[in-house]
Amino acid sequence: MEILRKWNGFRMAAAALLLIIATSASATQQFATSIPIGRIFMSPNGTAVVYFGVPSTYTPPSSTCSYAAIQFQFDTSTAQGKSMYAILLAAKTAGKTIDVWYEPSTDTQQNACGLSTVSVVDAIGYPN
Repeated sequence: MEILRKWNGFRMAAAALLLIIATSASATQQFATSIPIGRIFMSPNGTAVVYFGVPSTYTPPSSTCSYAAIQFQFDTSTAQGKSMYAILLAAKTAGKTIDVWYEPSTDTQQNACGLSTVSVVDAIGYPN
């Protein structure tokens, strides 16, 4: 009986920890609406990462850094990444803007960060 009580206590603590982690992760997520698409390119080192940014005439979204007019990256080796890539290319081809949900850049230099520190995209969509 004592083991069962300890197990239940452990499960409650683990659930509380997961809730805290999930809440803190979503609290840092940023959102940019109706942004135009500038440069798009695949990773130069052969990985399945796509990089893109806003045109140089457009103010980059908050909490991003720029590497040669690139502010965002995402992995296309996943199903979600492939879907985001399809939306990105369709929007670029049609000249449409997109909405982007992303993680803040780990670099505070607005105009001189590296490719590894540009913001990681969580989702892409079309604005209303």
